[in-house]
Amino acid sequence: MHSATLIFGCFVAVLSYLALDATCDRRIYYDVTRLDSRGTSELFSRALGSRRQLYAYLGLRNGNMLKCEMNSYSCARFNTVNQPITAITVDNNILYAGLANGLMLICPTQVKDACSYLNNGGKSINGIAVQGRYVYAGLDNGVLWRCEKYEANSCEDYTTFPNESIQSLAVTDQYMFVGLKSGNMLRCYVDSPACLVLNSAGQPILSLAVSGGYVFAGLNNGIMWRCRADVRHACETFNRSNSPLNAITVGGKRVYAGLENKIVWQCSEDAANSCADLERTGYVIDSMDAFYI
Repeated sequence: MHSATLIFGCFVAVLSYLALDATCDRRIYYDVTRLDSRGTSELFSRALGSRRQLYAYLGLRNGNMLKCEMNSYSCARFNTVNQPITAITVDNNILYAGLANGLMLICPTQVKDACSYLNNGGKSINGIAVQGRYVYAGLDNGVLWRCEKYEANSCEDYTTFPNESIQSLAVTDQYMFVGLKSGNMLRCYVDSPACLVLNSAGQPILSLAVSGGYVFAGLNNGIMWRCRADVRHACETFNRSNSPLNAITVGGKRVYAGLENKIVWQCSEDAANSCADLERTGYVIDSMDAFYI
């Protein structure tokens, strides 16, 4: 039987960002399920998570796709197309991208310049999200597509919002959130196209991200909203910019936003008015998605 003292010592080593030796790694692996305190177990999981690197894929208006290490904001080119990359999402080491000309691309995240054609929507794909076996895409003409993840030309109209333009998408296990040009934020069920208006901004909702029971929304007037995902009309002004928030993503308790004025913001997920410039870039970011490696 492994001692509680050794387990605690390994745990402290993780929290201190110390390298774990092989014995400590093995004993944590076998004994982590024996921890009695749920709080301690959650702290342990977060400590392990802190050893991973946070990355984001950025879709640029000039057609370049970047892979960026977000702690230092160090970026490298990942792919290039001849269209603005208006939507990006990553799922199980596969990247899906929507372009301004309506093309949907599928790209393995481990290989540069390896994107291939998946579908063609005919209109700009402004939002893209994955849930289960499906890729959902929001088109500029108000059509919400549902596509098989790995099957080319498999997209079908899931629902349509007449006289509208879909600007952004985000999903959870249960819900899909849709940002419209009219300023309405919709909450729809993933397994059926039944939707309700969660809130109305009076401004195009250019970007959406979901984390911890909240929906973060980037508006055309430069306001960032934080909204309760389960309560209607429960949005608050979380931060303000003087530039439209084209792209938004959440990772490592941080909210990252790509602004029209070529600035990348970094914000605390839990603190209003905490956004600060992470980087002043030479390009406009139209889409982004964060993930851990």
